[in-house]
Amino acid sequence: MALRPPSFVVGEKPQIPKEVRRKQRGTKAGVKQRMKRRRFKPCVPAVITRNVGSLANKMDELEALTRTQREYREASIMCFTETRLHGLIPDSNVTIAGFTTVRADRDTTAAGKKKGGGLAVFISNRWCNPEHIHVKERVRSPDVELIAVGLRPYYLPREFTNVIAITVYIPPTGKANTARDVIHSVTADLHTKHPGAFILITGDFNHASLKYEHPL
Repeated sequence: MALRPPSFVVGEKPQIPKEVRRKQRGTKAGVKQRMKRRRFKPCVPAVITRNVGSLANKMDELEALTRTQREYREASIMCFTETRLHGLIPDSNVTIAGFTTVRADRDTTAAGKKKGGGLAVFISNRWCNPEHIHVKERVRSPDVELIAVGLRPYYLPREFTNVIAITVYIPPTGKANTARDVIHSVTADLHTKHPGAFILITGDFNHASLKYEHPL
């Protein structure tokens, strides 16, 4: 082969067969570009959680954050505790464009307290159709407040059938052991009914820890 004359003239571009041509590789930013194109299809939901200490007077700030901050604008779920909402505050006062609001106001009779508490979950309409949002469980007691919301987003990995977002608030005066038992019971029951669900638990647990009851 070394004695074979060259098949092309020096200075001309050689003709390389198509099947052996070197393919162009992707750039370093290829993954980032793909993530930007599918930013509302995350493998797992992007969650923001806060203890707001009264939600009604922070709606203007929250709405501004969803317009100006990418983390809030592209969040799948926003979970807030200690909303301090009650029946006299209409849903229209705690609504953000592009999100569906699910409330779980404190039951003053069950909780034994008139002030504080309350939960609210905001679900992005670009991530999940509002018709596919269902409340699975509500718990209101002096020791724990809990709401479990079942979601079927537009996109999920094959491993999961749906998403169940559990938001919890344990008051400082609540009994930690009782609260943990309630959370464990609700989670186990939901997992039995929906074995393929992606279950996430978030909220304000104060002095309670789920390390041993929920090692997952």
